Amino acid sequence: MVFNGQVMLKPMDKDFIKWGKTTEDPVTKPTLPSTIDGYVWKNYLRDPSFFSAGGRTFMVLGASGAGAPIYEAQNKDLTDWKHRGSMCDMAFDCPQMIPIGAKWLYGLNRGEYFVGTFDPETAKFTKKTEGKLDQGDHYAHISQATDSNGQHITYSWIQDTRQAKGWNCCFALPRVISLGDDGHPVQIPVPELSKLHGEQESVTTTAGTKVLKTQSDTLEIRALFQQADKGKCGLRVRRSEDGARALAITYDGGTLDVFGTKVAIAPQGEGKTLALQVFLDKSIMEVFINGGKKTGRRIFFR
Repeated sequence: MVFNGQVMLKPMDKDFIKWGKTTEDPVTKPTLPSTIDGYVWKNYLRDPSFFSAGGRTFMVLGASGAGAPIYEAQNKDLTDWKHRGSMCDMAFDCPQMIPIGAKWLYGLNRGEYFVGTFDPETAKFTKKTEGKLDQGDHYAHISQATDSNGQHITYSWIQDTRQAKGWNCCFALPRVISLGDDGHPVQIPVPELSKLHGEQESVTTTAGTKVLKTQSDTLEIRALFQQADKGKCGLRVRRSEDGARALAITYDGGTLDVFGTKVAIAPQGEGKTLALQVFLDKSIMEVFINGGKKTGRRIFFR
């Protein structure tokens, strides 16, 4: 017998250390079977994700080749669920519904996002804008949480690192996500990362090239370029002693090239500024551009 259903566990203590089954027969009587109603996705349901709207609790699941199946809880214990159809046509792994003001951000594992509205009466999501959460390849959005300050924090993983190096895949930096005036997400690294700061160096230059004294492969760099529309500007990190080798982050004519990852971005304000917040951690580089309006990530090996 091939089992394909969703089985819920319940916490048995207030510290969430001990867990127990909600059904004594999870194989033949799972919390949510995937073989009813003739679903076209019945052979592959996964990744249940919960959210509340209009005083109701909903669960959206990952699916292949069809719309996103959505259920509504029928009791407070969340053991009885009613199928409400497809929430929308967009579906894949690790669906997440994040409430941001009057809007909802619907994210999928491929790094895709859709911003729109959700109607709890019809259990339908209507998209208004869409895009990618990160311009780098193999950036997979997997979960989110809301902290005590009301900040929505997303957790993602970086795929396709080099197994031959002894490890493969890792978490990206957690990001606080909000909506910009244009209806697209703004992402910034969680401020708690500042606790990891060590020695700091600050420089100002009007033209040409400046080599910093700081040497490390675990860095946070904040750079502000004025009049970025006037010519090339950028950074070179992981630079060799003689300067012959380095990883380049270059801006030239509306495109930021993060060592091969291309990000379309325009300078800001009257000063035509380009702001970069770069996190370098061994073979992973994450770049937050113009206050998180765009992000780019790169894996590299040396």
